[in-house]
Amino acid sequence: MKSKAELIRTKLVNEHVIDIGGVGGYGYSNDYERELQQAWKVTASRQIIDIDPRADIRVNLNVALPMLDWNDYTVATIFDAIDHLDNPLMVLKWIKTPCLWVSQGNVDSPFFRILEDRQDQHLYNWRQQSMIRLLARAGWILEEQYYIFGKWSLLSRAINVCGSLAPHWVATSVMYICKRRLSQWQK
Repeated sequence: MKSKAELIRTKLVNEHVIDIGGVGGYGYSNDYERELQQAWKVTASRQIIDIDPRADIRVNLNVALPMLDWNDYTVATIFDAIDHLDNPLMVLKWIKTPCLWVSQGNVDSPFFRILEDRQDQHLYNWRQQSMIRLLARAGWILEEQYYIFGKWSLLSRAINVCGSLAPHWVATSVMYICKRRLSQWQK
Protein backbone atom coordinates (compact mmCIF):
# COMPACT_ATOMS: atom_id res chain seq x y z
CA MET A 1 0.00 0.00 0.00
CA LYS A 2 1.06 3.58 -0.58
CA SER A 3 0.58 6.77 1.39
CA LYS A 4 -0.76 9.95 -0.22
CA ALA A 5 2.55 11.64 0.52
CA GLU A 6 4.46 8.88 -1.31
CA LEU A 7 2.28 9.24 -4.38
CA ILE A 8 2.62 13.02 -4.38
CA ARG A 9 6.40 12.84 -3.98
CA THR A 10 6.83 10.32 -6.79
CA LYS A 11 4.13 11.24 -9.31
CA LEU A 12 3.48 14.99 -9.04
CA VAL A 13 7.04 16.24 -9.48
CA ASN A 14 7.02 19.57 -11.36
CA GLU A 15 3.27 19.41 -12.01
CA HIS A 16 0.98 22.46 -11.83
CA VAL A 17 -1.78 21.36 -9.46
CA ILE A 18 -5.21 22.73 -8.66
CA ASP A 19 -6.06 21.10 -5.33
CA ILE A 20 -9.80 21.00 -4.71
CA GLY A 21 -10.69 20.86 -1.04
CA GLY A 22 -6.99 20.84 -0.23
CA VAL A 23 -6.83 22.69 3.07
CA GLY A 24 -5.82 20.16 5.74
CA GLY A 25 -8.87 18.46 7.15
CA TYR A 26 -7.13 17.37 10.33
CA GLY A 27 -5.20 20.57 10.99
CA TYR A 28 -1.54 21.35 10.39
CA SER A 29 -0.23 20.19 13.76
CA ASN A 30 -0.21 16.42 13.27
CA ASP A 31 2.29 14.09 11.61
CA TYR A 32 -0.07 13.17 8.75
CA GLU A 33 -0.61 16.78 7.66
CA ARG A 34 3.07 17.68 8.10
CA GLU A 35 4.07 14.74 5.86
CA LEU A 36 1.61 15.89 3.19
CA GLN A 37 2.77 19.52 3.37
CA GLN A 38 6.36 18.37 2.87
CA ALA A 39 5.38 16.13 -0.07
CA TRP A 40 3.61 18.97 -1.90
CA LYS A 41 6.93 20.81 -2.23
CA VAL A 42 7.83 18.66 -5.28
CA THR A 43 5.16 20.32 -7.43
CA ALA A 44 5.94 23.30 -9.68
CA SER A 45 2.85 25.04 -8.30
CA ARG A 46 -0.21 24.26 -6.21
CA GLN A 47 -3.33 26.36 -5.83
CA ILE A 48 -5.98 25.32 -3.34
CA ILE A 49 -9.72 25.74 -3.86
CA ASP A 50 -11.61 25.37 -0.59
CA ILE A 51 -14.17 27.08 1.59
CA ASP A 52 -11.49 27.52 4.25
CA PRO A 53 -10.02 31.04 4.64
CA ARG A 54 -6.49 29.62 4.14
CA ALA A 55 -7.32 28.57 0.54
CA ASP A 56 -5.86 30.41 -2.46
CA ILE A 57 -9.29 30.46 -4.10
CA ARG A 58 -11.99 30.61 -1.45
CA VAL A 59 -15.31 29.24 -2.67
CA ASN A 60 -18.01 26.83 -1.58
CA LEU A 61 -18.22 24.35 -4.46
CA ASN A 62 -21.69 23.34 -3.26
CA VAL A 63 -22.86 26.86 -4.18
CA ALA A 64 -20.75 27.99 -7.18
CA LEU A 65 -18.01 26.75 -9.49
CA PRO A 66 -15.43 29.47 -10.19
CA MET A 67 -14.20 30.36 -13.65
CA LEU A 68 -10.60 29.19 -13.97
CA ASP A 69 -7.96 29.27 -16.67
CA TRP A 70 -7.52 25.50 -16.83
CA ASN A 71 -4.41 25.93 -19.01
CA ASP A 72 -2.58 26.95 -15.82
CA TYR A 73 -2.91 23.41 -14.41
CA THR A 74 -1.71 19.97 -15.51
CA VAL A 75 -3.37 18.02 -12.67
CA ALA A 76 -6.45 18.45 -10.50
CA THR A 77 -6.60 16.70 -7.14
CA ILE A 78 -9.56 16.01 -4.90
CA PHE A 79 -8.28 14.30 -1.78
CA ASP A 80 -10.95 13.12 0.67
CA ALA A 81 -13.33 15.86 -0.45
CA ILE A 82 -15.52 14.39 -3.20
CA ASP A 83 -17.76 12.67 -0.66
CA HIS A 84 -18.49 16.07 0.96
CA LEU A 85 -19.85 17.69 -2.22
CA ASP A 86 -23.57 18.06 -2.86
CA ASN A 87 -23.12 17.39 -6.59
CA PRO A 88 -19.86 15.52 -7.19
CA LEU A 89 -20.75 14.69 -10.81
CA MET A 90 -21.10 18.39 -11.66
CA VAL A 91 -17.73 19.18 -10.04
CA LEU A 92 -16.01 16.29 -11.87
CA LYS A 93 -17.41 17.55 -15.20
CA TRP A 94 -16.30 21.12 -14.39
CA ILE A 95 -12.63 20.09 -14.07
CA LYS A 96 -10.77 20.59 -17.37
CA THR A 97 -7.25 19.38 -16.61
CA PRO A 98 -5.70 16.49 -18.58
CA CYS A 99 -5.21 14.47 -15.37
CA LEU A 100 -7.33 14.03 -12.23
CA TRP A 101 -6.48 12.42 -8.90
CA VAL A 102 -9.35 11.53 -6.58
CA SER A 103 -9.05 9.85 -3.21
CA GLN A 104 -12.02 8.71 -1.21
CA GLY A 105 -12.63 6.56 1.83
CA ASN A 106 -12.47 2.81 1.41
CA VAL A 107 -15.89 1.72 2.69
CA ASP A 108 -14.73 -1.91 2.89
CA SER A 109 -12.16 -1.02 5.56
CA PRO A 110 -13.02 -1.19 9.26
CA PHE A 111 -10.27 1.41 9.82
CA PHE A 112 -12.10 3.85 7.54
CA ARG A 113 -15.45 3.12 9.19
CA ILE A 114 -13.97 3.97 12.60
CA LEU A 115 -12.66 7.27 11.20
CA GLU A 116 -15.98 7.99 9.49
CA ASP A 117 -17.95 7.47 12.69
CA ARG A 118 -15.83 10.21 14.27
CA GLN A 119 -16.31 12.67 11.41
CA ASP A 120 -19.99 12.30 10.46
CA GLN A 121 -19.58 14.71 7.52
CA HIS A 122 -19.65 12.42 4.50
CA LEU A 123 -22.60 12.81 2.15
CA TYR A 124 -21.60 9.79 0.05
CA ASN A 125 -19.67 6.56 0.47
CA TRP A 126 -18.95 4.81 -2.81
CA ARG A 127 -17.59 1.36 -3.33
CA GLN A 128 -14.76 1.23 -5.85
CA GLN A 129 -16.85 0.18 -8.85
CA SER A 130 -19.37 2.93 -8.13
CA MET A 131 -16.60 5.54 -7.98
CA ILE A 132 -15.14 4.30 -11.26
CA ARG A 133 -18.60 4.58 -12.87
CA LEU A 134 -19.03 8.12 -11.47
CA LEU A 135 -15.65 9.15 -12.88
CA ALA A 136 -16.50 7.60 -16.27
CA ARG A 137 -19.86 9.38 -16.36
CA ALA A 138 -18.02 12.67 -15.82
CA GLY A 139 -15.67 11.93 -18.74
CA TRP A 140 -12.67 10.45 -16.93
CA ILE A 141 -10.82 7.22 -17.72
CA LEU A 142 -9.17 5.34 -14.86
CA GLU A 143 -5.44 4.81 -15.47
CA GLU A 144 -4.16 3.77 -12.05
CA GLN A 145 -5.64 2.84 -8.70
CA TYR A 146 -3.88 2.61 -5.34
CA TYR A 147 -4.88 1.51 -1.88
CA ILE A 148 -3.86 4.17 0.63
CA PHE A 149 -2.74 3.85 4.23
CA GLY A 150 -0.43 6.30 5.98
CA LYS A 151 3.11 5.61 7.11
CA TRP A 152 3.69 8.57 9.44
CA SER A 153 4.06 6.58 12.66
CA LEU A 154 5.66 3.28 13.62
CA LEU A 155 2.22 1.74 14.24
CA SER A 156 0.85 2.90 10.89
CA ARG A 157 3.95 1.54 9.13
CA ALA A 158 3.38 -1.86 10.76
CA ILE A 159 -0.30 -1.85 9.80
CA ASN A 160 0.66 -0.84 6.26
CA VAL A 161 3.07 -3.76 5.89
CA CYS A 162 0.58 -6.30 7.29
CA GLY A 163 -2.28 -4.69 5.37
CA SER A 164 -0.46 -5.14 2.08
CA LEU A 165 -1.62 -8.78 2.24
CA ALA A 166 -5.28 -7.64 2.08
CA PRO A 167 -5.21 -3.97 1.00
CA HIS A 168 -8.87 -3.86 -0.06
CA TRP A 169 -9.81 -4.58 3.56
CA VAL A 170 -7.16 -2.53 5.42
CA ALA A 171 -6.59 0.60 3.29
CA THR A 172 -8.37 3.66 4.66
CA SER A 173 -8.81 5.20 1.21
CA VAL A 174 -8.45 4.51 -2.48
CA MET A 175 -6.65 6.79 -4.95
CA TYR A 176 -7.93 6.97 -8.52
CA ILE A 177 -5.64 8.52 -11.13
CA CYS A 178 -7.54 9.38 -14.30
CA LYS A 179 -7.12 11.07 -17.63
CA ARG A 180 -9.80 12.99 -19.47
CA ARG A 181 -11.62 11.12 -22.21
CA LEU A 182 -10.51 12.82 -25.46
CA SER A 183 -14.05 13.54 -26.69
CA GLN A 184 -14.78 15.27 -23.36
CA TRP A 185 -11.54 17.24 -23.55
CA GLN A 186 -12.43 18.64 -26.98
CA LYS A 187 -15.83 19.94 -25.88
